[in-house]
Amino acid sequence: MSYTALYRKFRPGDFGELVGQAHISKTLQHALETGRIVHAYLFCGPRGTGKTSTAKILAQAVNCLDLHDGEPCGVCEACKRIKEGQSLDIMEIDAASNRGIDEIRDLRERVRYAPAQEKFKVYIIDEVHMLTNEAFNALLKTLEEPPAHVIFILATTEAHKIPLTVLSRCQRFDFRRISLVDIAMRLKEVAEKEQIAITQEAVDAIAKKAEGGLRDAMSLLDQCVSFAPDGVTAETVAMVLGAMDGDFIAGMAAALYQQNLSFLLEGIEQLVSQGKDLRQFLQDLLEHFRSLALFQLMPDSQKNAAVDRALAQGPLPDNGIILSLMQMLGEVDYRLRSAVQPRIVLELSLLKAAMPQTETIVRPLKQVTVSQLENTAVSSVAPKAVKPAPPQGENLPPWETAAPTKTAPKVTPKRLEEDLPWGTVEDAPFGAAEQAGKAVAKSAVKAEQLAQLKSDIVSGGAVTLEMVKAQWQQILTEVRKQQVTTYAFLREGAVAALSDGVLWLSFSEKYKIHMEAMMQPKHKEKVESILSQQFGMWLTLQCGVEGQIAAVADQEQADSALPTDWLPPEEPPLADDGDGVPWGASKKEANPVDASFTAEPEEPDEPDWSHAFDGLEVEEFDD
Repeated sequence: MSYTALYRKFRPGDFGELVGQAHISKTLQHALETGRIVHAYLFCGPRGTGKTSTAKILAQAVNCLDLHDGEPCGVCEACKRIKEGQSLDIMEIDAASNRGIDEIRDLRERVRYAPAQEKFKVYIIDEVHMLTNEAFNALLKTLEEPPAHVIFILATTEAHKIPLTVLSRCQRFDFRRISLVDIAMRLKEVAEKEQIAITQEAVDAIAKKAEGGLRDAMSLLDQCVSFAPDGVTAETVAMVLGAMDGDFIAGMAAALYQQNLSFLLEGIEQLVSQGKDLRQFLQDLLEHFRSLALFQLMPDSQKNAAVDRALAQGPLPDNGIILSLMQMLGEVDYRLRSAVQPRIVLELSLLKAAMPQTETIVRPLKQVTVSQLENTAVSSVAPKAVKPAPPQGENLPPWETAAPTKTAPKVTPKRLEEDLPWGTVEDAPFGAAEQAGKAVAKSAVKAEQLAQLKSDIVSGGAVTLEMVKAQWQQILTEVRKQQVTTYAFLREGAVAALSDGVLWLSFSEKYKIHMEAMMQPKHKEKVESILSQQFGMWLTLQCGVEGQIAAVADQEQADSALPTDWLPPEEPPLADDGDGVPWGASKKEANPVDASFTAEPEEPDEPDWSHAFDGLEVEEFDD
């Protein structure tokens, strides 16, 4: 066969021809110049990024007879032999087909012999992660202390599968994905040398499809040239790759944000009739929307052919709409992988993304909450319960009217404090105490609780545990519509507690795996988002094993509660004079009621000194 594939014909011959790996080529060149050559190298990275090519260049450089600035000369006998694959001392081993311990034992026997032609024997082991554990163990000693004339170069696309004992004995180099700009420049250079007529749009399409691998880009260019020898255009690339035309993608994208449902259905019919890959169409659509979003963020540097086609369709939508469409299309791609009828899945998803969002899709929370509370949460309600006053706004809830409410009689503060859920009037939210007082005056306790719940819903107050339980089935239904896997985990839990904006779900011990999966961010955030939409405030979701949540709640209650045998301290007994009546109390007035009060003792009478000096003679003295 005389023809050579482009990726083989234009394989890099020295470090200067490596594309997109300057950090590796410079390091190896400096090591060659200073003589710091190690005995084992590990080249890892994605496919088509130059690992094997770099290994061959390094093998040529260490054996070159006239090395210049770390680059092999390419004209000496050693360079020619290695470049043509005729050297006896450069051995390439495919670890995928030579992965056993016997092959590694044979390699250990051969490394002991001196090179036949070159200065160093170089072993290039490609896809080294395919070796068995026994083979790796057999290679360890030789890899750590090989003969002075042996160099190992290991190449792999999955470095995480290599044992750490091997990684620690090698000098590791990580190859990066090649940028679109570098791939496009290399393709244009090759096309110019091969005299291939190709448009810039076709070059960009091939570079994008290569996904960072230059070898894939070369193969695609070779295939497109075989399909259209006279010239390669964007349409040629689309036909070869099974991709869609750019104008068609732009039209379908415009139909999404312009809500042109008939055009969407006709476009999907065209895709199916032509045998196009629906997932490829979806990826092209996502890439188109990404170009529009970047253009609106950075108009000066991100304009391309996709943006020009979109501008020809009309004004661009806001970035918020574009990002919302991209999120919905990303979820569709996940479902298409395992869909039995991908066409129906794609049609329904695109129609749902294009249709305007209406309020009739999800029933209002307020109406459902109160109806369920009236039917299930409260079994007996007073017939003449006074409803809370409606808010002074334009949108009134369905159970309220604009008619003025009747004035309820006043309620004593003591009775109000006993029935308020927050305990004291001072702790109550603004305006809530008056509403609760009216309910207490006109209805039973349960009627007052219902009125309070209605007041919370109307005024946007705090969410209660009863409200969450009443709405739980509707929340499960909404989760099932948006994410089936999340619903499968969530339905095994039960609403257990609500405290400080944290909603606790309890799972039985046999569903502990479901609980752990539910706490993953992708499932947890989905449910929290739906809860915030339903209740108008953010609720944080937490999960626990059944029994543990109850134990924690009981412990908190026990810490704050008084002991069951607690009694107020008794007053000390009062002294008496033997007749059972406390000293200082009146005998006539002594009774069980007054006995609890200690009478003050009477002060003794003052002595009478008027006759104290009677009978005494007093001698009088003259002045």
